[in-house]
Amino acid sequence: MKLNCDLGEGLPDIDTAVMPYIDMANIACGGHTGDFDSMTETARLAQKYKVIIGAHPSYPDRENFGRHSLNIAESELADSLIKQISDLNNACTKVNAQVSYIKPHGALYNDLIHKQNLLKLLIEIADSFSLKLMLMAHPKLNALKNSNILFEAFADRAYTDEGELVSRQYAHAVHQDINQVYEQASNLSQRHGLYTESGKWIEVDAESLCVHSDSLGAVEMIKSIRQKLKKTPCE
Repeated sequence: MKLNCDLGEGLPDIDTAVMPYIDMANIACGGHTGDFDSMTETARLAQKYKVIIGAHPSYPDRENFGRHSLNIAESELADSLIKQISDLNNACTKVNAQVSYIKPHGALYNDLIHKQNLLKLLIEIADSFSLKLMLMAHPKLNALKNSNILFEAFADRAYTDEGELVSRQYAHAVHQDINQVYEQASNLSQRHGLYTESGKWIEVDAESLCVHSDSLGAVEMIKSIRQKLKKTPCE
């Protein structure tokens, strides 16, 4: 299972610290945060460590860090997403790197589970760039399993019994205990499932495991997962 992290989100020291330990870097490309300079420097760092690069676009909502659903026209959203991905493509070209996949950010990522029109839009955009699309491993999306879809799960987030992420409005939404993070990572990697906020076991079949760079203790979490699961970065 490949380890991924959302980067280029205004925490350059964290980016530098975690890049040697991950396989995939989801780089913010201007929708929720980031600009051409941050994209370029994060892509340069990923290239140095041979980390696979993904675009991390969002609703065009820097004020709320892309964590609120926006009721905007699909055409407007499409234009924004295409620009975000194109900007990262241009930044990668500058450092002789390339984008390999798209992982939507925040509210847009979560909305894809329930809004078929948005999911169809993202699939079309990914296809137009000839890129894979990373989605949350969720029962409602199982039918999409194919070579162009990557499914991921989260080591540092609490899950509901329905297999969705607990809203960040709740204090327990983000795991703070490194041992809890490792246990969830281990369960996802070895048993293909996890325990929800209520203690219920659910199956979660994912190909990639995410830790957020802004989680408290993210560097230590990522190092622990890499070391204890005895994984090596993708070459």
